[in-house]
Amino acid sequence: MKHHTLRTRAVAAALTGVLLTGVVTGAGAAGVTAGDIAGHWAQESIQYVLDQGWMGLDQAGDFLPDETITREEFAHLLNQALGLEDESILYFSDTGDAQYYDDIAKAVRAGYMVGKSDASFAPGEALSRAEAATILARLLPVQEGEAVSFTDFDQVGDWAKSSVLTASQSGYITGNPDGTFAPQRTLTRAEAVQMVVALTSGETIQKGHLNITADNQVIRDTIVAGNVYVDPAVTSLTMENCVVLGNVYVDGSATLNFNGRARVVEAKGQAKVTLGSDTVIEYLYLWGSDNTVDAGTAQIHSVVAYGSTDITGAPTLDLLRANADGVTCSVQPGEITIGEMTKQMPVIAGKAYVASTSPTVSPDKDKIISTAKTLPTMTELPYDEGVTYHQDVYDKSHPFSSMYCSVGSVNLEENQYIEKEFLMSGKANVYNLYDNDTPYIVSADNPYATRILVRYPDVDSGKEFSGRVYVDILNASSGIDLEDVWRRSYQHFMDSGDVYIGITSQSGTAEALKRFDSERYADINWSVDGELEDGLFFDMLSQLGNLLRDDPHAILPENINPEYIYVTGQSWSGDYLNTYSSVFYDYYNQDRSLFDGYVSIVSPAETFIASGVAGPRDVYTETKEPYFVIMSQGEHYFGSYGDWYLDFEYVRIPDASEDDYKFRFYEVAGAGHSDPVSPILPNNAEIALANNGTGRDPKVYNGDEKPSDLQLDMIITASLENVHNWAANGVPAPSGEDYWLEYRTVVDPFVKDMPETVEDEHHNALGGIRMPQIEVPVAQYKPFRNDSSTTDGSMIYFDSDTLKALYPQGYEQYKAAFDAAAKKVYDEGFVIESDYEKLIASDANRDLFE
Repeated sequence: MKHHTLRTRAVAAALTGVLLTGVVTGAGAAGVTAGDIAGHWAQESIQYVLDQGWMGLDQAGDFLPDETITREEFAHLLNQALGLEDESILYFSDTGDAQYYDDIAKAVRAGYMVGKSDASFAPGEALSRAEAATILARLLPVQEGEAVSFTDFDQVGDWAKSSVLTASQSGYITGNPDGTFAPQRTLTRAEAVQMVVALTSGETIQKGHLNITADNQVIRDTIVAGNVYVDPAVTSLTMENCVVLGNVYVDGSATLNFNGRARVVEAKGQAKVTLGSDTVIEYLYLWGSDNTVDAGTAQIHSVVAYGSTDITGAPTLDLLRANADGVTCSVQPGEITIGEMTKQMPVIAGKAYVASTSPTVSPDKDKIISTAKTLPTMTELPYDEGVTYHQDVYDKSHPFSSMYCSVGSVNLEENQYIEKEFLMSGKANVYNLYDNDTPYIVSADNPYATRILVRYPDVDSGKEFSGRVYVDILNASSGIDLEDVWRRSYQHFMDSGDVYIGITSQSGTAEALKRFDSERYADINWSVDGELEDGLFFDMLSQLGNLLRDDPHAILPENINPEYIYVTGQSWSGDYLNTYSSVFYDYYNQDRSLFDGYVSIVSPAETFIASGVAGPRDVYTETKEPYFVIMSQGEHYFGSYGDWYLDFEYVRIPDASEDDYKFRFYEVAGAGHSDPVSPILPNNAEIALANNGTGRDPKVYNGDEKPSDLQLDMIITASLENVHNWAANGVPAPSGEDYWLEYRTVVDPFVKDMPETVEDEHHNALGGIRMPQIEVPVAQYKPFRNDSSTTDGSMIYFDSDTLKALYPQGYEQYKAAFDAAAKKVYDEGFVIESDYEKLIASDANRDLFE
């Protein structure tokens, strides 16, 4: 999983060329006068801009009015004038060291500036008059004046002609005395100032966000330099000839009449939307049911319907995402996608949509089934005699990620547990997918060998076996095998007497094992025709499951007989689990349930079906066995980081408790994607051996940030119990549908459809499953560390004044409320009894009140 760090750029200390210094971004800078504007034709406008603090002077105290303005300077000037607030990130190839990085990001997110065709932005490039016209046109409500006829209009590129006409109608950008427009001539700083001053004087501009709380409001001819928030109590709103540089959020059921431009219009309840003929919308999200959209002749990039929706009119619609049944559209969109839970195809222009003509059953069905049922060969990999706990490089042969080399020296013998390792070998196919996710074989019967790590109760010493086996897809995100589910719940596994089995899941981590111990792992093989191939894994998993059903004593003692087998995966491993079940569920479950339940942790996506080959369209599938999905708050943000998730859409699926479909979707407020530290991680010396000499870097926390005490571990442990109770005893697990995080949809440049968590006054998330740490907080909980894409969360303790305001009676008041919140999540079934007792026994925050 790739991540890019989110950074902001401060104004450079050393400036060159005509970049500005001394920029004032707060209150005005009245009294500052440039030494070179006296008598200039734009003197009044320049002085106004200086007084407002929108631009500054160079080191000599000059403004340089006749110098050209750069693209990033123009972004800065417009942002200051408009009052844009929301920050964003950039993926341009040349903005990393831009002086006005934040201003470029704001301008691009607002949609009035774009990059170049070569994925650059050219921040220091001079701005042409044609480019300035296109920027201005994106900001302006519809103009009613007549466009000026320029004698050189034929020299305006097709990409800019409509913008030049729009800008000239406004009168904010004018031609030359000779009747020309001179589209390629660069814009001077004086011209830019004159344009922006005219814009702010001639248009109604709402700086920052606009909150609508009164019913039946009518807003006309306004540029909103932020978001529009419509209160749930509002039943009707009209916005006529408006440009919204952010998003329009309708939080309840309402009638919205909108004519103008907006990036996103999102309605949470039942919506009745009427769009004017001049409307341009990037994304229209409809979360409720029974929505109606009279789209007229509007231009819409995407309509995303999560409930039944009727779209009428003759709009230009690029993409329709039918994520629910009962979606109809009067026109043919450029592209249609069908959501995961959509069972009824949308009706397009009066006809039911046909999603695909590809086969719904694989032509290789029999071969897929026979391969899955073929039992692998298991060869035990022995430990050298005398292997014991160690914290450095160790010359005795033992498994990578053995409990004998964990940083916390968790003692297996004291817990009456035994650890063994096996080489699993067999033959597997490599697959590709039709456009409807039906698999077919591209390479059959490829020999493979991977490793299996097994831990089980020592029943000969009196430890009881629970009857449960948990197969964990070892996580490959770090380039080495990570036992993420064991790491979360190892003590619960051992207390309960469960069997834990980890399976190496990727060719890269298989190669890391060889680096760790080339002799021990010499026979590992993930190659097809001499190339490493990750697509072998899916048959490996099926074959391991069938082995545990039909010949478990190939790896387990004779007195351990599995009754229930569950499969788990976290992060990238969960993506493998999602992909495996979505593609192959109907093939490996022909005459019995191969697995009794599934637990997918912090895994909001699918992964490749083969090396370099895209995976399925659907992330999750309907299973008759319980399928749990557990998300941290951090998953809401992953789409903002890195190109791996550029096409990522965070999919929420409602709970289901039917005989043939059992599903739970949990979101945990305040939690990060992974925990900051664990006592069963391999020691750093052994990680370095496996990972090309690179060990685990120490975690650094900036400023007041601390390692978070709010982790997913307790929720995951309870989910392991709940999935078993449902599978074995028919007791449905607690529903998570009423505990989803509150979020709004945002659209960043290049990254689409990202949920943005709504926060309280302490910057803690609203909604979600709420552990007592965030329900009764003494800190702000952040899903990332240092405002970057690090996957572990952090916390910042409140100051004493905030604590006193929240808990005026001191620690005893706080602790009583904390214990009550712990009792609530325990009563709801999200925490098991032993973890509840740990919570109420904790006295960790007493010192904050002293």
